[in-house]
Amino acid sequence: MLGKLQQKKITRLFGALDKNKDGLLEEEDFAALASRLAAARKVDVNSPLYKEMHAAQMRWWENIRIAANKDINGRVTLAEWISFWSGWLTTIADEAGASQQTALDAMKKSATATFDMIDADRDGRITPGEYEAWSRVFALNFDARANFRRLDLNQDGVLTREEVVGLLKEFFLTNDPEASGNHLYGPLF
Repeated sequence: MLGKLQQKKITRLFGALDKNKDGLLEEEDFAALASRLAAARKVDVNSPLYKEMHAAQMRWWENIRIAANKDINGRVTLAEWISFWSGWLTTIADEAGASQQTALDAMKKSATATFDMIDADRDGRITPGEYEAWSRVFALNFDARANFRRLDLNQDGVLTREEVVGLLKEFFLTNDPEASGNHLYGPLF
């Protein structure tokens, strides 16, 4: 069961992914996300990098569609999305209690893929400019550079892969309103 804060974050992410704001996630939303990511990074749609980015979004869509959409109609509602995340996060908690981490490892792999999408120059660090470009992809209106400072806990001006994985874990797993990861997709409060 998702806590109130987790549900708010998961709902915000749904809204960020729902490009046409029809209250449904569909394959087209994830294809559009790949195109917006490519445009933000100035990646040619015929390049191998674009194909890699598109394939990653399509894998994400397929995993969500299969797990969340039990009636296989090709669309995921907000209720199905929340149910999917509730189940997956419960699995992570259950596995942690049993000293397993298959679901957590999958989350870390997804977090690494997210890092790679933000890290436009592929130097292993995310700068405020890269974060700002990535945040515009989701059409969430907030001051990305100011928000970056909230995420950059050691204030060194960059986010490493390890830091982003930690922030994404916080985004999905915590109900602590003070956790920095809550604000990965922009300020919640």
